[in-house]
Amino acid sequence: MENKNALPRVRALPPAALCVFTYLCNLFDYAYTLYGLRHWTGLREENPVFAALLRTPALAAAFKLVGVGGFLWLLYRMRAYRSARLGILCVAAAYTAVVVYELLLALVILA
Repeated sequence: MENKNALPRVRALPPAALCVFTYLCNLFDYAYTLYGLRHWTGLREENPVFAALLRTPALAAAFKLVGVGGFLWLLYRMRAYRSARLGILCVAAAYTAVVVYELLLALVILA
């Protein structure tokens, strides 16, 4: 007997692929941020937490490379739970939005 209130099952990318994609978006965001802050006048980091971390470049790199990677690894390890899979999807969506925003910003700056 089916539960009428159950959410429909949606086929999505495998969690591992989403985690790799998200980490690549994270690397792009980090590289874009460093490049933009050095080469485009008037550009600033919008995330106040990361802006504070950028005062110490090694700390910023550790946060972006190890912190985000560790968080994605934890979500992946917990992928048997629905909330972890939802977390992977949310983080992937957020980083996708950030990358799209940055690409559009680059088009405006370079135009």
